[in-house]
Amino acid sequence: VTAVTLSSAQQCLVKGDAWKFDCIPKGNPSRAECEARGCCWQISRSTTHYSKGDVPLCYFPTDYDSYIVDFVQAKQDGFEMAMKMRRPSPYPRNISNLLARFQYLSSSMLSIRITDADHVRWEPSQVMGLPGSALPLNKAAVNNTDFVISLPSRGQPFKFKVARKNGPMVMETAGGFLYSDQFLQLSSVLPSGLLYGLGEHRQRLMVNTSEWTTLTMWNRDHPPEVSVHMLNICIYIYIYNVVVQPAPAITWRPIGGVFHFYVILGSSPADVVSQYTHLIGRSFMPPYWSLGFHLCWQHYGTASNTWDTVQRTRKLGIPQDVQWNDSDYADGAKVFTTDYKNFGDQAEADNQGHGKLFLKLWDCGISNSAPPGSYKPFDLGQQMGVFINGSDGKPLVGKVWPGNTVWPDFVASKQTQQYWTEVAADFHARVPFDGMWLDMNEISNFVDGSISGCNDSSRYNNPPYLPDVAGDHLYSHTICPSARHGKFSNYDVHNLYGMSESAVSYRTLKDIRKKRPFIISRSTFPGQGHYGGHWTGDNSATFYDMYKSISAMLHANMFGIPMTGSDICGFHLNTSRELCTRWHQLGAFYGFSRNHNADDCLPQDPGQFGAESVASTRKALLVRYSLLPFLYTLMWRSHAFGETVARPLMFEFPEDPATENLDAQFLWGAALMISPV
Repeated sequence: VTAVTLSSAQQCLVKGDAWKFDCIPKGNPSRAECEARGCCWQISRSTTHYSKGDVPLCYFPTDYDSYIVDFVQAKQDGFEMAMKMRRPSPYPRNISNLLARFQYLSSSMLSIRITDADHVRWEPSQVMGLPGSALPLNKAAVNNTDFVISLPSRGQPFKFKVARKNGPMVMETAGGFLYSDQFLQLSSVLPSGLLYGLGEHRQRLMVNTSEWTTLTMWNRDHPPEVSVHMLNICIYIYIYNVVVQPAPAITWRPIGGVFHFYVILGSSPADVVSQYTHLIGRSFMPPYWSLGFHLCWQHYGTASNTWDTVQRTRKLGIPQDVQWNDSDYADGAKVFTTDYKNFGDQAEADNQGHGKLFLKLWDCGISNSAPPGSYKPFDLGQQMGVFINGSDGKPLVGKVWPGNTVWPDFVASKQTQQYWTEVAADFHARVPFDGMWLDMNEISNFVDGSISGCNDSSRYNNPPYLPDVAGDHLYSHTICPSARHGKFSNYDVHNLYGMSESAVSYRTLKDIRKKRPFIISRSTFPGQGHYGGHWTGDNSATFYDMYKSISAMLHANMFGIPMTGSDICGFHLNTSRELCTRWHQLGAFYGFSRNHNADDCLPQDPGQFGAESVASTRKALLVRYSLLPFLYTLMWRSHAFGETVARPLMFEFPEDPATENLDAQFLWGAALMISPV
């Protein structure tokens, strides 16, 4: 490794502020600190509209040579490029030798994987395979690839460029490239400012590339992964900060793992999504009944009140197929139990409701406070050793609704499938249910880390670089990143937990009911749509939240989760007649259509707001029901071919600039447009 030298003034000349890639992304660096890293220092004198706080004071020179190419070797299906570190990053445990693998998976799909050449590093594939088809997808197409890859020669700094054959650039590295154990950074110029995806961050349909925007991919329950760039690119990394800047360009900053990009070329946005879902797994085929209207409230309080709501809705002529219960049905909020005082007759009420379908909420946490022998979900889990352990090797204890809580290891434990199926089957024998509602599975925790906190001397709990997470530490409102899932740390597998629970629950339901499973999960990861749907979490009863629900649904469809919707009328805050009426008109066209709200709010089922509102809601839902054969066909096409169900107008009219950021209206399929008021 050579000594760091100051960059020449010429190498600090960039096209403008928009092309400054941040060299010190945290804190308030001094000029001396900046130049000690071999970076450029300049106070912006720009008269552009950028906020002064956005433009980096310290930025990478154009010749930043952190890694030098050792060799480039052609392979049967692509290229390998070996690199040696020349300039260490300021973060601990730098990786000295890297290997970049450029692999053609088909004529229009390219895998780019950059990892430690000497040691195995964590990757999601170590605990989960992509549920889609085995790769490579089409070896015969390798000789007819649509890609042109430009790589440096031996002795030159690391960089690469990917372009379409006889077409524009798709991905081109820029700025600094860093690779240490817990901080990686790579920047790329974007072919245009049209960037979509990077959910879920309550944003417009299109990511704003006209300003510096930082988005963090770290699953958390409040506030509310994979990006799709129109016509060109799909990128998949498991946990990172991503920064978009006006060049336009994008920077990824994972805090572990490897860089693994899947670059997908397509003739249209729809073509890109179809190839992407081929990779991660096509969406599950939902049962027909799940396309109907769903109703829930967190505060029914009794089985009788639940049944009264069903009867009231039916008498008003409002179609409803599915009734839900939140955690109030359970004894002390303990999953797989019944509050016999208030819900002792729920099995009878549920039976009276058939043909209504009934679903119960399943929090992933298991109470550990019941007397030994009185609560099988804990006793059996303890016996089988399925719970996530703390760094001390004992089950990590946090707090959720039932009090002290432990969590099954859905990610790495081979025993969890048997355990989950057994306790769910026991409950199903007492109270038949038709699907599973998976909540709090980010993991959500009412204390930070555990009941005894987290050890901040751990490099997992207190990493050298902290992404922009809520709460200012990784374990805010979740478990300690140092917790163990077998041989893996929660630091590595955190974002996989919710989808892993969906996969286990899918197999459980299939085994118990012998029918197509129906699962709705709050937490997601690429591949979630292969096992279940998604609702967008605890929104609020505001017109703004109603509006944002459209882009959330459209993003989910791009991610391969067409069975997606938001809580109609809003979860938090008391709704109004006008808002709830309008929201039912919109929600009638969600993939997943459910009215649900919190226990401290007034009831908001459709019968609460007078005859005019009832008539409007009935009309909207009857339109939905008249279109169910069409919706079912769209769901099948998503399942079979990877098509979107609800889609933005730009999917059908990609050449029309007016459609690029339209997110107040949308399409079902190619021909039915919904324009909520």
